[in-house]
Amino acid sequence: MKKLLLFAIVVGIITSCSQKQPNKSIKEKIATMENIVDSVRKTRTLSPDEMYKLINLYWNYYDENPTDSISATYLYRAAESSLYINQGIKAISYLTCIESEFPTFQNMGNVIFLIGFTYENNMQDYTKAKQYYELFIEKYPDHPLVKDTHILIRNLGKTPEELVKEFETANAKKK
Repeated sequence: MKKLLLFAIVVGIITSCSQKQPNKSIKEKIATMENIVDSVRKTRTLSPDEMYKLINLYWNYYDENPTDSISATYLYRAAESSLYINQGIKAISYLTCIESEFPTFQNMGNVIFLIGFTYENNMQDYTKAKQYYELFIEKYPDHPLVKDTHILIRNLGKTPEELVKEFETANAKKK
């Protein structure tokens, strides 16, 4: 019964936040929706429709403020939210928008890495993944993910079974 009541409250909050709120700025709407998403995530998985509401707010802010530095952050969050609902193509579009429109974005290393990671894991486009992984290593050689990225490149396209076999072979050679 408590779960049903909690669900009803959350649905009510989401519904009320999605209605037109002419007195609230897009930033305020984003903050409100982010708080809702964060609290709902603690109890259940969010639906794609719920995530699309937040993604659309991020995009609307960027669309209305394309040169504002916070737009890059919102596009990055839109990409993360898109990945949450397995929308790799959308995530890549937001990330490549950051790459081209905000070249001095403070998290550009993460952007480049995430483009490669998304190509690999969501799109199974290993050629593009390798291209972005190599770009990441070249541009951000001191980034904490560089070692992992070398391993990802070495293992691009391999099945879990192939990886296990290689691991077992390597272990056998060590003994």
